[in-house]
Amino acid sequence: MFVPADRAPGDTNEAHALAEVKKDHLNITIVPVSTLAQAVSFLEKLPPKKATS
Repeated sequence: MFVPADRAPGDTNEAHALAEVKKDHLNITIVPVSTLAQAVSFLEKLPPKKATS
């Protein structure tokens, strides 16, 4: 899940998302990003999904 990266003192988006995932034992990957380009770059680096039959 993409979340806004904590960039300045007092920012809590990233920290809050990570804490919630840990607290609720969720199987979610938190990806902090500062720009749309960072999100697109992350997605482009993912391996292709294999077709299921």
